[in-house]
Amino acid sequence: MELKRYKEGDEEQILELFELAFKKKLSKEFWLWRFKNNPFLDPEMINLMWEDDVLAGHYAVSALEMVVGDKEVLASLSGTTMTHPSFQGKGIFSTLSLELYDRVNREHGVNMVLGFPNKNSHYGLVKKIEWKDVAIVPNLSLSTGNLKKTVLTTSVKNIETFDDSHSGFIKNIISELGFSVSVSRSTKYLNWRYRDCPINDYSCLEISKDGACVGVVITKIFQPDPSTGPELDIVDLFCAPDLKLLQEILIHVDNHYSEKGLTDSNFNLWMSLFDPRHLLMERLGFSPGMPLTYMCTKEFSEGFSQIADYRNWYISMGDSDIF
Repeated sequence: MELKRYKEGDEEQILELFELAFKKKLSKEFWLWRFKNNPFLDPEMINLMWEDDVLAGHYAVSALEMVVGDKEVLASLSGTTMTHPSFQGKGIFSTLSLELYDRVNREHGVNMVLGFPNKNSHYGLVKKIEWKDVAIVPNLSLSTGNLKKTVLTTSVKNIETFDDSHSGFIKNIISELGFSVSVSRSTKYLNWRYRDCPINDYSCLEISKDGACVGVVITKIFQPDPSTGPELDIVDLFCAPDLKLLQEILIHVDNHYSEKGLTDSNFNLWMSLFDPRHLLMERLGFSPGMPLTYMCTKEFSEGFSQIADYRNWYISMGDSDIF
């Protein structure tokens, strides 16, 4: 077998391998958006393992910018890991990933990788690739019918395009919440991640009071099972730790989707136990449950050990490529 970098045109066999490995299709539009049209690094960071003309394995990361302490650094999000069923157990993933990490660090200054492995890949990542466990992130949920109503003192409007006022507000909120590590929600990131995503229809709302922005919330409809109704994923939620404000934001989200005909649903979100808003969400009725998600990191450069401590992290569903 031979390890090769991705070259133009390989995506067709990558998409075929995905369907073979996971028994479902990967949208080419999504692949292009995540890897080819990524705004943070031009070269694709993809390693392939070939057995003659058969694609035996694939591993990729996509670039993003992260805030770590007082620095903004180039990092990566672990992408689709897959091995051809005929080549399982041959150490392909370890070979592909370790070579890729070394290369992107040397050639592009990528300092670390963030990932949310599933239960099938978690053991190998920690034991063989030396990823560090950061947390197991639970899903927080609340039935929209159990949300207590209150008189609204805020207004809401759709965000068609994010601008610097939104990214500046978000940066300040994350800092005020006490977090020193996060994916950088720059204007460029916000528009690429939410406005330009080809497979999800995100609703991006700005909450205002007395003419000033007091909240930004990004949501989408999630259909967990065809036999059950759709649910509401709160993919990102930025606001001060204020109980009434959180309540009003949730009411605005519920009203937004009720106007679209979606009622009697569930809110779902990720929020760190160390987020000062977590207790307030519990007060509003949110409770932790399934699914549980592993969160892991790996440094490629020295000086970023704080990424291994979950207390430092602002975390949300938006950090994962699943949501």
